[in-house]
Amino acid sequence: MVFIASNLKFLRKNKGLTQKETAQKVNITRALMGAWEEERSKPNAEKLVAIGKLFSITIEDFISKDLKGCKI
Repeated sequence: MVFIASNLKFLRKNKGLTQKETAQKVNITRALMGAWEEERSKPNAEKLVAIGKLFSITIEDFISKDLKGCKI
């Protein structure tokens, strides 16, 4: 199972960031960030790396684990 959308929203909110702020940090538009969180689109490999760095998480954990139940 893939958890990109739910994990992205969880991590962003956990860090107190808006969609716009997060989008700026990974160099995308706010609209694309919204599309990722709503599962209308998925980040490419380059953006997955940027997200991993931003939230200090491995790409594997970001994609494959439901982080809402984890302490971050």
